[in-house]
Amino acid sequence: MVVLYFILGGFARLWFGSDLESKIWSNRGLQTAFMMLLFVACFYDSNFTSWGKWLLVAVVTCWLQFQFWSRGHGCCFDVGRDEQPDCSTLLRYNERWYHYPCDWLFEKVFKKPYEKWGFLYDFLYLTLRYTCPMLALSSVLYFLSLFGICEPKWEYIWVGFSIAPIYAFSISLQEREPWIFEKKTWYWRRGWSLAEILSGGVTYSACYCLGV
Repeated sequence: MVVLYFILGGFARLWFGSDLESKIWSNRGLQTAFMMLLFVACFYDSNFTSWGKWLLVAVVTCWLQFQFWSRGHGCCFDVGRDEQPDCSTLLRYNERWYHYPCDWLFEKVFKKPYEKWGFLYDFLYLTLRYTCPMLALSSVLYFLSLFGICEPKWEYIWVGFSIAPIYAFSISLQEREPWIFEKKTWYWRRGWSLAEILSGGVTYSACYCLGV
């Protein structure tokens, strides 16, 4: 089952990140519904006879879908491969609060303000982007565990922490071994495609293993 959810999760994330021209398959509502139903399937167990379990799974599913997946990752997903960003790109970076600690590190600690938006900056930004939602989720589950509602699940933090290394590896692989991505299809056309497959697979298989 872990392998099955890895495959389905990889497909779900890849589909969500694709730019298909089909009016049906490019429908955000359809993609979102599939991803949320897949989360519910991951969390399904014998306790689903309890309304409290349904409510908890519904809240966790909505959080993962709309905060972990759907919030966007600005311009950091290429992990430092873009050129010096223009004004519109900077606005996209600044849409999320994650740029504040990254800016502070480069301007005040590293004292390298002109090195911003490179590999390290994007890697840290991407790490915050995907780890913080999981930190919040783990904290809430821990709080609820104090009342016997669920068990603490701090392992979700590692799921979020894994996304930046996945993107860094995938983009680096594309640069070092471009022949792997020579055959272009909607599901395989760049290093980002591999990153989406791996990140989706890791997230959904982990949800199946960890539960709520």
